[in-house]
Amino acid sequence: MVELYYAEDDADIAGVVKEYLEQKHFQVTVYATLSQLRQALVCHVPTLVLLDWNMPDGGVCFEIQLYSH
Repeated sequence: MVELYYAEDDADIAGVVKEYLEQKHFQVTVYATLSQLRQALVCHVPTLVLLDWNMPDGGVCFEIQLYSH
């Protein structure tokens, strides 16, 4: 099973996407803010990170690259 972190601030969208991905055998953890995602990435880097493009608390793409090394 592929582990996936998903950052999405809209709970309705997050629920639909999470349900779909779990049906496709992904292990999904949803984060409502990028600060929550950042805290999780400090402890563990999953196989895949899916980001909402317009998160209200800033960008994280370049930071993820730092955690992957």
